[in-house]
Amino acid sequence: MRKDILIRLFVVVQLVLVIAIAAAGRSSAQEASPETAGSIEIFGAVGSQLTLSLADIQALPSETVEVDYRADDGTDVHHSYTGVRLWDVMQLVQPAIDPQAPESSLYLYLVLTAKDGYVVVLSMGEIDPEFGGQPILLAWNEDDQALSGEYSPLVLVTPGDQTEGRYIHGIVSIEVRSAIQEAAG
Repeated sequence: MRKDILIRLFVVVQLVLVIAIAAAGRSSAQEASPETAGSIEIFGAVGSQLTLSLADIQALPSETVEVDYRADDGTDVHHSYTGVRLWDVMQLVQPAIDPQAPESSLYLYLVLTAKDGYVVVLSMGEIDPEFGGQPILLAWNEDDQALSGEYSPLVLVTPGDQTEGRYIHGIVSIEVRSAIQEAAG
């Protein structure tokens, strides 16, 4: 019975994610202001909204991953990225996960927005160690070089993805949303 409920909930969350992607589009473009250039704002269904500088993020435990994927032009790409797990960054803002119901992380999703308005949506369950536990990184270094220009301050690295569609760069914000609250309201 409980498995059936979780499967239904998973399907609902996936549908909400598809709707959120369509609704967010490029209309949620957010330009970095001079005060927050090089920083990332995290807000929404969290206990503590924060604006983190690159130095704040780099102070967390980092790791390096090797990834292979197909670029938009069809060429095969290999890179090494250094950064922090997105899950670790999320712990700083205390996402609305009920400690008595760890599966409540499955109700949450993240909307990442880049300087150029590009939007990527992830399920919190993908990065939660109790569920998907994917080593998705916010990286500041590619192939031993600091990101610069439109790619800075951070790029989302999704090891295992076959294409670069979720490798959003120039991230300026992460909004944590609740599928349950949106379905109720």
